[in-house]
Amino acid sequence: MNRRRTQTQNEALDLLYQAHEMVRGPLRTAIAAAIEAGEKGSGIDLNNLAYDQLQPGQKLTDPKRPGLVMRHGKLDGRRWVFRTTEQLTRHQIEVPMGNYPSVGIAAAREIWRQLRDLRKDPNAKFVEVVSGRRRPVHANKLLGTEAAADGMKMSDLVRKYIKDYATKVKRSVDVDDRLLHRHIVPKLGDKPVTSIEAKDITQVVHTLHDHAPREAEKLMACLSTMFNVAKGKTRKIKMSEPWLDDEIANPMASVPPLPLRQAENYKPPIEEMRRYCDKLDGLDELYADALRLQVLTATRISETVDLPWSEINLDERRWVLPAERSKNKAEHIILLPTQAVELLRRRRDTAPSGAWVFPSPKYPDEHAASDSVSKILAANRDKLGIDKRFVSHSIRHAATTWFAENLIPIEVRDRVLNHLPSSARVDSTYNGAALNRPASIAWQRWADVITGADSGEVVSLDDARA
Repeated sequence: MNRRRTQTQNEALDLLYQAHEMVRGPLRTAIAAAIEAGEKGSGIDLNNLAYDQLQPGQKLTDPKRPGLVMRHGKLDGRRWVFRTTEQLTRHQIEVPMGNYPSVGIAAAREIWRQLRDLRKDPNAKFVEVVSGRRRPVHANKLLGTEAAADGMKMSDLVRKYIKDYATKVKRSVDVDDRLLHRHIVPKLGDKPVTSIEAKDITQVVHTLHDHAPREAEKLMACLSTMFNVAKGKTRKIKMSEPWLDDEIANPMASVPPLPLRQAENYKPPIEEMRRYCDKLDGLDELYADALRLQVLTATRISETVDLPWSEINLDERRWVLPAERSKNKAEHIILLPTQAVELLRRRRDTAPSGAWVFPSPKYPDEHAASDSVSKILAANRDKLGIDKRFVSHSIRHAATTWFAENLIPIEVRDRVLNHLPSSARVDSTYNGAALNRPASIAWQRWADVITGADSGEVVSLDDARA
């Protein structure tokens, strides 16, 4: 029979939880037994066996502690989260608490108790903005238990790298954040940085390479940058001192390189591009519009999906991509074809006051994630009638190929695709022509061809070069 505990009993259990984290050896075992006996007074409690048997893809909610949840991810193992509601947006969030069994049951319950009490503080911030996105704050940070530099864990290093370096200097900060939190934090996050060895990194990265080689290459580059920054080997931010002492070895120095792979630069034929554009209407409107605008402008997927309305001037039919969002750090003026203007006007009419052309479905005050749009494309290749090798960047290969086949001069192709001319060409030094008129014609002809408004026959731009 279940019976309700008194306030004194609850206080006694709270003290036992605190004591459990302060001692080791037989005394710790005895306290754990006392906690278990005390918990049984209010009904059946979850034990190690219940958590150990949790299968990948499942979650387990503590019936006696609202919000204490363990998730078993297929890639990131068993991890504790505190589920609560953000006061500002009223969205449900999950505060990371650490991985099991590094964070044991008793420790997780004590963290849960402290977070539950913290919820009563109206000034407590359970969410922070990282690289323009609202993310739950880790329990260690909320409770002031983050490790000092000499005891820094990998999860601490990851957070510091994202906050103090990547957010400030990397255009790909969202990618770095996703890579590290998906592949490194779940597996190595609870390990002290001082104990991380090359074999730990090798195990993660090379295992990932077996089924996702491109992802592994990105992760390897990200880790190399993170450790170099942590050792003070950067001039991009001011550091009073390195995050890691000299005696702490850089494990990346001994990680073997990944096997070389043949780059898959698939170039879709124009018929496939037309089919792709026709069938985009079968996707959710947000994703369909984002992918269609990318095609019409031959831009990169991140440039399109992260697009704010402040870069668009519909009256002048211009999109000014600033240098900080451009891959080559050069401002790019995109002269919008008619089809792109129509798409953008429709989206503006639907949301007249929004900041983003493609707002996040979950957080409307943020832009959608380019990774999510790419995954939607990959998951719907059959539905879209495209080759299994087709990725969002294939669109730029297709555009480049069509421009070349249609005798569009290389300087105009470079202008449209925002490619800087090779240093071997004289133009790279002496040519200052904006080439706006021929580029505008090229964009419009490309849009006409892929939407079926043009036959696609060869056309020369010689008369438009001005």
